[in-house]
Amino acid sequence: MSPSIKDVAKLAGVGKGTVSRVLNNRPGVSEKTAAKVRQAIKQLGYTPNVQARRLARNVSDLICFVLSNRDVLHEFHSMVLKGVEAYCSEAGRDLVFALWRYPLDPPPPSVTLPRIIAGRGSVDGVVLAGVNHIDCVRAVVKMGLPCVTVGNNLIGCKAMSEVDSIWYDESTGTREAIRYLADLGHRHIRFVGNTAIPWFARNYRAYSDAMIDLGLAPRGMAASETTDYAQFAEEAAREIVESGEPTTAIMAANDVTAVALIRALAKRGIRVPEDMSVIGFDDVPRCLECDPPLTTIRVPTEALGRECAKFLLEKISNPGVVSGARVIQTSLVIRGSCLAPRPS
Repeated sequence: MSPSIKDVAKLAGVGKGTVSRVLNNRPGVSEKTAAKVRQAIKQLGYTPNVQARRLARNVSDLICFVLSNRDVLHEFHSMVLKGVEAYCSEAGRDLVFALWRYPLDPPPPSVTLPRIIAGRGSVDGVVLAGVNHIDCVRAVVKMGLPCVTVGNNLIGCKAMSEVDSIWYDESTGTREAIRYLADLGHRHIRFVGNTAIPWFARNYRAYSDAMIDLGLAPRGMAASETTDYAQFAEEAAREIVESGEPTTAIMAANDVTAVALIRALAKRGIRVPEDMSVIGFDDVPRCLECDPPLTTIRVPTEALGRECAKFLLEKISNPGVVSGARVIQTSLVIRGSCLAPRPS
């Protein structure tokens, strides 16, 4: 028969309540007594009943990572998940995963939550990643569950602090990319990204502001109904070639678009970086698989995940006290896809 908490208490010469306080890291037990309890646990090979402990403390010790409207193996959000898991593990919390798919435009009139969230008490808090509509985030908050959202892919959000969220500074990152290209000598820098997508529209505004600050003329692409980055890149490459307008460098809205654009340009005899410089945004793994390796703006995705988990656990510990939006910084990663323009 497996040893019980009663057996541990008897061997350590203490009451069961003292053993319970030691197991749950609660105050009121001297270090000397706690050491005796831990020794008894080790000697007996006692393993606490996790479910019973959770019921006694009225917590699940479970955090749910919800990925909305994205593939399970999404390059960007899988790294965010990695950061969330690492922080939760260090904090003694277990992580569970759920997918959530719903229409975004328009959002559903009534929100059907993932079952693990809808079942009250199943988890202690939620990290929302992927693409989310603000109304659906509010539905999770309305459940009374502590929730932190990856902010950059929110739709319908009018202010960063509208929900508790972690954002990466896409505006500063985009400006840094344009300054880098300008410092190389580029003056004809085009933005390639579907501005019908809200976060790409923000990137374009940052690009446009940076260009104007440098005394340069911003040039983008027309918004498109397609959500296929490769298709958009193909259309962009064709337009760049057929327009006849001078373009020596491209700021792509994300790495997926940048890599697809390099391939589309190569099919048209335009070499990167010899004929055209290309810079991306995100720093997902395919940047290193590209030929040439892609210069990009790095979003510290694992750090983003860790910050989400940290914020969430702070909210769980201090309900009603910790709230708002937090921002983490991006950085420029120089690889092989940018060179100074050829002399005209």
